[in-house]
Parts: sequence; C-alpha cells; structure tokens
Amino acid sequence: TTRSELFGLQLIFTAGWATICAISAVIFQGYLNNLTGLQTAGVLLAMLIFGETFERTLGVLLTATGRVGLSTGLKFGRVLLTFPLQLLFLYVIMTGSSGIVYGLFIATLLGASVTLHFVGVEPSWPSLETLSSVRQFARYSIPNAVFGTLYENIDVILLGIVLTSASAGYYEAAFRLTLPAIFLAEAAATGLMSKVSAASSQERAEGSPISEILSYTSILAVPLFFGTVPLADEIIRVVYGPECSDAAVLLVGLGLYQ
Repeated sequence: TTRSELFGLQLIFTAGWATICAISAVIFQGYLNNLTGLQTAGVLLAMLIFGETFERTLGVLLTATGRVGLSTGLKFGRVLLTFPLQLLFLYVIMTGSSGIVYGLFIATLLGASVTLHFVGVEPSWPSLETLSSVRQFARYSIPNAVFGTLYENIDVILLGIVLTSASAGYYEAAFRLTLPAIFLAEAAATGLMSKVSAASSQERAEGSPISEILSYTSILAVPLFFGTVPLADEIIRVVYGPECSDAAVLLVGLGLYQ
C-alpha cells in the first residue's frame, strides 16, 4: 500500500462524503434556514463540511509521515488566520453572522493548500489490495471512533441527565482547564498511531521509540496537578468568575485524573 494510493482513496471518500452532505443540505435547506435564521444555512453547512473534511484528511496524512510538530504548527496557523478573516467579513464586508463561516472556510482552504504542499504526494487510484487493507482497518477503526467519541462525552451527558445542566457546565469548565495536562500525550499519540500501525502491518517491533516518547508525557501533567491543589478556587475565579467557584473541587479531581 503506497501513500499515493491512500491519498487517492481519502480524496474519493472526502468527495463522496461532501457530495452527500451538500445534497442533504440542499434538500433540508428550508428546515436549516428556519433553525438557524440564516437564508444560506444549507450552503454554509456544505462549505463547513467540505472544508473541514478536506483539511482533516490532509492533516492525518501529514501526521502519518512523522512530522507531528509541523502538523500541529499548521493547525495553529489556521487558527491565527481564521479570526482576522472572520472580522474582515463581519465588520468590513458586512456579511453578517455568515461571515463566521466564510472566514473559517477560507482559512481552512488556505491551510489545506499549505498542508498539501508539505504532504508531497500525488494521489493515485487505489488498488484492490489497498481497498482490502483499508476495509480491514476501517472495520474496527470506525466503530472505535464512534464509541470513543461517545465515551469521551459520556460523563457530561450523564451529569446533565442525572443532576442538572449547571453541574455539567461546572464539570466542562474544570475539564477544559486540565487539557494542557494531556497536550503532550495527545500530540504523541497522533504520531505514534502511524508508527504502531505501520509496525503492526509489517510485523516488526517499535518498543524503544514508543517508550522514549511516552516518558515525556507527564512533564505538564504532574506540575499542573500539584498546582491546582492549593490554587483551584483562585484559578476558577480568575478564568470564569466567582459564580463558577463550585467547579474548584472538580478541577482538583480532574487534574488528578488527567
């Protein structure tokens, strides 16, 4: 399986998915317009889906080459570019709230173009062997992604159902403050996935590099936890205000968990 074939298969899937979503957006345009209050809601949704899907496809391919830092930097660059473009559409071109989507869409396309340059692979038509290999991977990967997303948000969902929406809000506020603790782990996991997958398919071991990378994942997590224990209440008050002080206890617990 070559990268060019995988790139071609990804583009085929992206084009098919974007086409299905675009047709659905047109069919349900009236409902979307009433739901959002925007006359072009269907078009905006199609733009978002196409841009995000294409950008994520290229981002995964770049990360799979082992250039995790470059991939993260390009994503950060897109974030920096998005905000001024949105301001341009909102306050200079005066497009209204639709400018939020226009700015994000243009920034996404520009970021995807730069990412495509660094990927350095021309797409080719996938062979039957490539299709079979991807099918075997997708058989487990897709359900894992679906249930993994549900699992990641199940705590907030259960809090909202069992307790109150305010409790879920406090939990979410505290959780976001602990995200830096897992930044290195998340970044390492993105790059390690391609290494482990390639090693598994070629029946070779990658134990040493994995151990070396994982040894750095607690550099931020440990100091963050010990910092939240005495300062949890102050951190919550500074970031969210005194009305969210009930989230301080959750911040300590989540810091330990992370």
